[in-house]
Amino acid sequence: MGFLSEWGAQFPTPNSTALDAPPGYIALHAAYFREGNVRLPMTKFTAEVLTYFGLHISQINALGLPRITHFEFI
Repeated sequence: MGFLSEWGAQFPTPNSTALDAPPGYIALHAAYFREGNVRLPMTKFTAEVLTYFGLHISQINALGLPRITHFEFI
């Protein structure tokens, strides 16, 4: 997926589920990045929108994040 090692991304084993994420980690599926066009690190604007609305990145669906980034670009 191209994550930098300093981001601390961990990838699941073949038999694990999203519920098996280590403490302090969240599970995001590859489709979230592919279909939602999610890129890391995210922009300051996107982080501020999520903070303003009290949302965590895992609470945005694959169609919601492109709306935020599209608004930012427009």
